[in-house]
Amino acid sequence: MSSSAGRWNCPPPGTLRVLDTHDVFADRHLRLKALGLPVGFFHTTPEQEGRGLDRADLVLAIQDDERQVLEEATTSPVVTLGFMPAVEPMPVAPHEGLRMG
Repeated sequence: MSSSAGRWNCPPPGTLRVLDTHDVFADRHLRLKALGLPVGFFHTTPEQEGRGLDRADLVLAIQDDERQVLEEATTSPVVTLGFMPAVEPMPVAPHEGLRMG
């Protein structure tokens, strides 16, 4: 068992297990080789990735194309969450009356 795989069994019954993905790791080495990039990153088989995804009650994908790949690999529901949109910072208000200490 990997160091983190057992953690999925630790939450109390009824806990929603959400897996927030950031990449598809199945056959990643093949995609890296095709791009002429080194294969120094983690990769796994589609079956093993699906096995890991199946432990989740809900899988979050960043992009729609990754959602489609993950949906094919798991029986768990997969939704696209996407990136946080850029926001303008709020203007700083004067703090003349603010005192700390």
